[in-house]
Amino acid sequence: MSPFEKHPASPNLLEVRERRFMELAEEVVDTQLLTDSAFKPATASWDGIASEELRAAPKPVMTQAYDVASDLAWAATATRVWADQVRTFNDRVAELQRQRDDVPAEVERFVESNSLLGLPVRDLDGVREHKRDELIRELCDKWADAHNEHIEEGSRRVTSMFQHGPTWEHLEFARHTGTLPGGIGLAGFFTAGWESAAAPTEALRLAGLLSDPAHQPTEAELAEFHDLLERFADDEAFWYHFLSGLSPEGLLLLNGNLAIQTPDQPGNNPDWDARSELVGDIQRLLGEGLATATAQRGVETPYGTYQPGDHELPASFLVELTRAGQQQYQLGGPGTTFPNGGVPVYGYQLLAPLLNNGDFDDRFLVIVGGDMIDFEMAQGGSDFWAEDIGVGSNFFHMRLDWTKPGGAAGFDPMGGLMAAMERNPEGALAVLHGVRELGGATWADGTPKVPQAEGDTDYGISPPPRGFRLPRLDYLLTDREWPADLVNTGELYNNPPPENLDNYPYRPALTRFGDMLVEVTRLDDERAVEVMELIVYELATDERAMGYPNGAVPGASATVADVDYNIVPPTLREPLATMLADYIVDVNRSMLPADLAMGPGDRGAQLDKTHLLRLLAEVGKDEQSHEIVTVAQVTYTAQSYLDYLGYPDAAPLNPDGDRRLDALELIAEQSGAVMGAVDAGASHSHWHEAWQREQSSNAQENEYFDIAGHILGAATDSVRLVPGAGYAFSEISSSTLEGLADGKFVDNRAQSHYLMTQVMGHGEEQAVAMMEAALYQSGALPDLPDQLMRQDGTPKPVSEWGPDDQAAWERYKGYGDTPGRPQNTEAAAVIGPATSTAAQSYANGFEAARAVLRLPPRSEP
Repeated sequence: MSPFEKHPASPNLLEVRERRFMELAEEVVDTQLLTDSAFKPATASWDGIASEELRAAPKPVMTQAYDVASDLAWAATATRVWADQVRTFNDRVAELQRQRDDVPAEVERFVESNSLLGLPVRDLDGVREHKRDELIRELCDKWADAHNEHIEEGSRRVTSMFQHGPTWEHLEFARHTGTLPGGIGLAGFFTAGWESAAAPTEALRLAGLLSDPAHQPTEAELAEFHDLLERFADDEAFWYHFLSGLSPEGLLLLNGNLAIQTPDQPGNNPDWDARSELVGDIQRLLGEGLATATAQRGVETPYGTYQPGDHELPASFLVELTRAGQQQYQLGGPGTTFPNGGVPVYGYQLLAPLLNNGDFDDRFLVIVGGDMIDFEMAQGGSDFWAEDIGVGSNFFHMRLDWTKPGGAAGFDPMGGLMAAMERNPEGALAVLHGVRELGGATWADGTPKVPQAEGDTDYGISPPPRGFRLPRLDYLLTDREWPADLVNTGELYNNPPPENLDNYPYRPALTRFGDMLVEVTRLDDERAVEVMELIVYELATDERAMGYPNGAVPGASATVADVDYNIVPPTLREPLATMLADYIVDVNRSMLPADLAMGPGDRGAQLDKTHLLRLLAEVGKDEQSHEIVTVAQVTYTAQSYLDYLGYPDAAPLNPDGDRRLDALELIAEQSGAVMGAVDAGASHSHWHEAWQREQSSNAQENEYFDIAGHILGAATDSVRLVPGAGYAFSEISSSTLEGLADGKFVDNRAQSHYLMTQVMGHGEEQAVAMMEAALYQSGALPDLPDQLMRQDGTPKPVSEWGPDDQAAWERYKGYGDTPGRPQNTEAAAVIGPATSTAAQSYANGFEAARAVLRLPPRSEP
């Protein structure tokens, strides 16, 4: 072709041919359903657009029909692209022709504007000829550029489209030129399918680039990879093909190379925020994609075999992932923060950041999560993860987990695993139950865990409740050292964390572990109850519960027991308190022999009283944990009192032989044991000593009753406990605390802690007041003064009392203006013994817990 020639092909005829290709494609299938305005090509299936006859055909026939129709639709797309290239070229040529025709006028304008008209004619003609040649040459160059771009390169690209089909590069070009079909219809349907099929290959290309330790990715490359993953985040087929091609090991190495591209030094790089956020978001997308691709979506066949769903990675992928997880890799290279390489990282450490996001199913957690725990146990503990790369190493400012910049460094892979288990408590339950051991536990030296020293029987060492143990649970709960998981900096190199991390505030993996246990023990599953039983058992019979350091052998070592030693790290006290609060009914029933235990709604947990007293005292050492158990206990006690008294339709109590008084006595004994134990632990804590110094020691007796009345009122407004309910009693009882904000002592939720601190500090008085308030509010007391009754025949709420009402109540109880001269002997006969029992029960519980803790006898705090 010569300059200024248009291409002889007709774009209009090409578009006619394009439409014919699409008509042929539509003839392959029945497109009657495509008129539905709700049709969405990105989510529609082939079954959804095929005719009834085609849908009923054998699968090979359907597949062949799809391939034929897809090829025809792609031929239409390629033809449309060529038509667009020819039209674009011809339009450009038409513009160049117009400019060529305007050259003479342009030459004259040039001559006039440069004041050349005074030159001799011969010279002026030379100038004109030179300028004309210059302008024509420029237009010829533009024609050549357009011809090269649209005709030569365009024809090569279209030929490649016909030869190689809808690759990602071809799709991107068609999208860029506006020739890629979309919207509803058969063409749009196929476009979505082509993109979904081509995207994994493109993702693998980019992953290969980003996995190369000799290549330092640009922001554009990271963004391109991120955007591709984001676009297909919910596409099961994309993740199946991408991860299948990448392999488990490839996935881990990709993440590892991404993680060490940037040092964790925010102040040293102005682009740090954007780059770190981008890497973190890629880790999030990879985690969510891994969860999507590995999720079981198949069905069990009648023959007992499993039929995987479409685009579901097989279990063998997970097995390969465990092998890669146990492998240690040497990361680093010229394109990373560590150009000399040699960064030793385990595969599981590279997997863990991906576990922070995504809904990993039971199978994944059982296979991969179970293996991660077992692998660590086989190594003798958690130290090996960071011994070469953590604080004190030569690898400064390295971070593996960018999902939360400023959070855990990612050296401890249990952080990611615990996060995944917390999001899927059913799967976590399966992991914990994945390995069982029959019989009792052993000490660190392998000897049976039986009483070995004088007085050890006091520790309640006994076989596990149901004859078996869960080694993974025991290891994570009592033996594992949970590291701080910090980025290695110069400051930490010179001032590392203390060797004993018990009171170290930042251990995110341990926090997630505690939160996971809370979710697991709340499940409506008998195995969840067994987990709760073994949490109590393992903690209470561990050497730490006897005051020895982790790993010591009581009675066989020179270590002296230390009563101040924590049974659990303080980080776990709040989750432990929450679990005890959730099981507060079972906790109460465990305080008495089975034939005497009171209260409906328990879960049948087999809990040992001695074990519980020890743990209740342990959580009492922490103020927030103390409050969690206290709120649950006072709520449960209030509801139990009222339930057994017959509230709201209680008959008058008879002091002679009324079985309800026997029930109240047993409830008081249970409650006293729990509250006494919690307060006993509090009395041995710094927070409680500080609290005591701030509190007045001469509170008025009627103030405790007023407080109890408010607590009872708030408790009866919360969710009523019924048999079989209460799996999360801590949440039910928290409504009690919220309800206290309406009481006369407080005007907001923060100040409602005032009431709880009154219970904390004056347990015996409060136990008495709670019993009195319950007797009053139930309506079961005989002959209450008219002044204390409402028109509907129910007692006036304590919150509505004035000074005269308080005085009337005191006279009614038998403590009027003349002490010792009761005005209602029948009421005194009911109230006196009941309140005495409540007081004594609390005192007994307090001293029983101190005895279990081997503390010297001490009066109530």
